[in-house]
Amino acid sequence: MNDTISSIIAAWRLYDKSQLVTIQQINDAKKRMAARSEVEPTTPRHEQDTLTDILVNTECQIEQLREMIQINSARQEEIRGLRDGLFNASVVLEARTSVTQGQNIRILTVVSLVFLPVAVVMPVICVPVYLIIYILAAER
Repeated sequence: MNDTISSIIAAWRLYDKSQLVTIQQINDAKKRMAARSEVEPTTPRHEQDTLTDILVNTECQIEQLREMIQINSARQEEIRGLRDGLFNASVVLEARTSVTQGQNIRILTVVSLVFLPVAVVMPVICVPVYLIIYILAAER
């Protein structure tokens, strides 16, 4: 948006300079013609006032556009800061989640370490006992 406003201001500057040069050339030509013929320039005073008013009004509008650029830039910086803050907050939340998951994995690992040896030893102990019970039951 700022680029668009800047291009409008630049276009006005180009137009303004070319128009002022053209108006100045026309006024100079009228003065030279008036000097040769000793006749007053024929540009009505109200047209000159209207043109001056339009130029002054346009300059005021251009200044307002410049202020808009500054306001937009300030708001963009504020939005960037808020976006970065939101990103940082989401990173903190993800880090907390990761820590919690890490703690859960630690508990699972401890439980596995406790029950894995028991799970390995139990078949070694239980199979012979089961076979002895089976053999004794078969003999009866």
